[in-house]
Amino acid sequence: MAEQRPSSVIPVTDGLVGLGGLLPAWLLAMWLKPAPLLATWLVLIATALPMMLRELARTPTVPRPVTNASQPLSWLVGFIVATTPMLVVHSQAAGLSIWLVSWVVVLPAFVLRLAMERYRNGPALGDGLPLAIGRALRFADWTELKGAAASARLWFLKAFFIPVYSTSLLALLTTALNNNLQGPLSWLAMVLIFAYTIDLTFALTGYIFASNTLVQTVKSTQPRLLGWAACLLCYEPLFKHWSNFGRVVHEEINWPASLMLDADILTAAAIMIALLALYISATVAFGLRFSNLSNRGVISSGPYRYMKHPAYFAHVGNAWIITFVFLPASGVDLTASQMLVPVAFTILYRCRAITEEMHLREDEHYIAYSDWIARYGLIGRLRHLFVRSILRHQGLTTN
Repeated sequence: MAEQRPSSVIPVTDGLVGLGGLLPAWLLAMWLKPAPLLATWLVLIATALPMMLRELARTPTVPRPVTNASQPLSWLVGFIVATTPMLVVHSQAAGLSIWLVSWVVVLPAFVLRLAMERYRNGPALGDGLPLAIGRALRFADWTELKGAAASARLWFLKAFFIPVYSTSLLALLTTALNNNLQGPLSWLAMVLIFAYTIDLTFALTGYIFASNTLVQTVKSTQPRLLGWAACLLCYEPLFKHWSNFGRVVHEEINWPASLMLDADILTAAAIMIALLALYISATVAFGLRFSNLSNRGVISSGPYRYMKHPAYFAHVGNAWIITFVFLPASGVDLTASQMLVPVAFTILYRCRAITEEMHLREDEHYIAYSDWIARYGLIGRLRHLFVRSILRHQGLTTN
């Protein structure tokens, strides 16, 4: 008899509730055709709010003492100081104006989170790196900065990914609002845009609402430099220096332009769509707990009941198909640099998986999940069937 699968930190219905908020918001935006920024605000709030309410319903209210009446100003000062250094990173892919717009995109959701904190916990804004820095600069109060490595890692995680995801989401919704939906390829392109809208929206809400002052969602952040390097190299501010890598990333959404009535191309397209469905289902399974480089509890529902890294598997598979099927189909003569891109994808995502598991195995719940997947996940079951078939062929019996 199979062992019971370890439970998820949140039920899979959380992600479905968020998806249920996103879909009507998306359809409303496509109907009313508002400014892309307004559409982005609508989609973000509609996705985050129902998932946040479910998180709050499971968490008791814990009032926090107000240690300083000037907390909002201290937080703002600390936010500016803690976030500005990321301009050095993001300036490699975008200018100051785009970086500023990226924070405007998430502003209503951020305000909603702070309002929820105030309603649930009283006037206190809680802890975190911005508040600690603000107090240190304004009042020479260095107490909270001592031993603040964990909160610093969490904040720099947000400061890196929020601009990356918010500008991408704004660009996707801008493209969707301008799509005139003429012909089957434009409809297919819209399906891909909607799918990646789901991914980016869930990712953004995961970073914006990651706050232990509301609910205990963050157990720890990745302490290993190699883990950070392997992860961040997969995103545009850093892969901007390898144009061929960036082209493959962007083709994940642009490949319908290379579609043609050819058996090989159509087969590759079907596989791409299946991998995309796997990728998006992995994101939705996280609900409001989505994040890179942090432990926010074990997710064992959705595709995570079959494999530990479904999103990484989908990304790597897409890279190989785009490079060796869709780029040649669009008339690109592959160079050595281009052919190395899927190899780089494979190595980077393998490094991400290894370093991620080194971090997560500090949690006994993840160890139990990892051991269960090794026996009852997709690979484990296939391995068991293979061994049984070999033994049966040799005339031996197994239980």
